[in-house]
Amino acid sequence: MATLSLENLVKIYNGKQIVNSVNMKIENNSVVGLLGPNGAGKTTTFYMTIGMIKPDKGQVFLDEEDITTYPIAGIDPLAVIDIKNIISHLKNRGIGILISDHNVRETLEACDKAFILNDGEIIESGPLEKIVSSETARRIYLGDEFKL
Repeated sequence: MATLSLENLVKIYNGKQIVNSVNMKIENNSVVGLLGPNGAGKTTTFYMTIGMIKPDKGQVFLDEEDITTYPIAGIDPLAVIDIKNIISHLKNRGIGILISDHNVRETLEACDKAFILNDGEIIESGPLEKIVSSETARRIYLGDEFKL
């Protein structure tokens, strides 16, 4: 099975840096969440990862192969239960998964690890417990009252 790596991804629109040198690895048998407030750069990072838009700098690798310009098909299921079933099935087959969604609780509960973006930069990363207890993640994204 292959590892998906994002290396120093940068995207600039109209002179504004939307994504700033994002690095992450999605390894086999793992589910990774890409989370953050509106405007954090999640969708742009995700679109660069799947080849829908080209980064201004940086690369996307599948193992050692540069796939930065290869479009990759995605799944758009309609219900949270369907998503969880698909994620479980893919993970059991040894496939690494990257999820970006605004349903924070459901996404975090489905993930082994998450990255929190803000202003195009990763401000926190780690397993669910680290994200939920992070003062930075709470202050910028989750809020003080966030509970699972």
